[in-house]
Amino acid sequence: MSANSLCEQQPAAGDVPPQAEPLRSQGGVCKATLPTLYSELPPRRNPPELQFPQGHRATFTVPVSQGLRGRRGVSCVSIGVGGVSMDLSELEKDNTGRCRLSSPVPAVCREEPCVLGVDEAGRGPVLGPMVYAICYCPQSRLTDLEALKVADSKTLSENERDRLFLKMEEDRDFVGWALDVLSPNLISTSMLGRVKYNLNSLSHDTASGLIQYALDQGVNVTQVFVDTVGLAETYQERLQKRFPDITVTVKAKADALYPVVSAASICAKVARDQAVKSWQFVEKVQDLDADYGSGYPNDPKTKAWLRKHVEPVFGFPQLVRFSWRTAQAILEKEAEGVTWEDSAAEEQEGSRKITSYFQSEGPQARPPHRYFQERGLESATAL
Repeated sequence: MSANSLCEQQPAAGDVPPQAEPLRSQGGVCKATLPTLYSELPPRRNPPELQFPQGHRATFTVPVSQGLRGRRGVSCVSIGVGGVSMDLSELEKDNTGRCRLSSPVPAVCREEPCVLGVDEAGRGPVLGPMVYAICYCPQSRLTDLEALKVADSKTLSENERDRLFLKMEEDRDFVGWALDVLSPNLISTSMLGRVKYNLNSLSHDTASGLIQYALDQGVNVTQVFVDTVGLAETYQERLQKRFPDITVTVKAKADALYPVVSAASICAKVARDQAVKSWQFVEKVQDLDADYGSGYPNDPKTKAWLRKHVEPVFGFPQLVRFSWRTAQAILEKEAEGVTWEDSAAEEQEGSRKITSYFQSEGPQARPPHRYFQERGLESATAL
């Protein structure tokens, strides 16, 4: 974790904002010490000190002495530990759906032709959300983006990703981004719904939605580069048809080929890491721990965590993508079996020969379709 402080100071009117010293990490706890603010304070008064866990933000107020312009006030200092803090409060309030985050659109991106990159993070894990991201900048500033030395997020450490994301934030005058965070519940219910919505289709639609979002925000997008999902040719043809006025390039490993896609991959990975770390468990599970390894299905630590936290009747916490084979296998082995009321009837009907449907059996009433039975719907006999 980075131990550099990020101070957002909001002093009271007429006050001089204090400056926070660099954060010091000691045994997982970070400390921030504010120096003595003004000479009017008692000379032997020790500077106030804060302690809070790494990876969290803290906001605190420090009183200003009466001697300053004859009034009292407070200065508010917000310190971020760990380098990066995204506002995922919408996802934390309801982690069953999706949420979208975005940076302000730089003025230059509305005026000049822009290049936009698309990538995702968290497509394969059995735990946590999948995050799609776009990053964009004017074509005239591509060399400045390259100068940040962005790279495929998978080749970077967490600290390096955080550092690069902060650099992009510092360059908001020409770099913009947007994210779509898809919860595990949304992914699994889409894949297992009555009308199947597979992960590739969900990914394609999410990427298209983000590109459209940038256009709706006024970004002058003229070129798009996308890291492929599925066949690159088919995906590119689909996007080109959706955005005929934009030059679209879809390639495998685009995050290693195009800096603007690398930047998008960093945004996506930083957001996913934060979402997983700050996940709000709504389930009242005993001895719930966050030591679940990488979250990938082949990780022994992840598998052990899944076996430990499967509930025999209700299944997994919402952090888990229950549509993944790893999760389904554990459910079949560890959870209670379920017998559906209509299973016997379906099996009996399924055993009939196909020729029986063409035989005349007299004026027999045909049972309504399962769709109508489940919803208690009947044919209207009068209006």
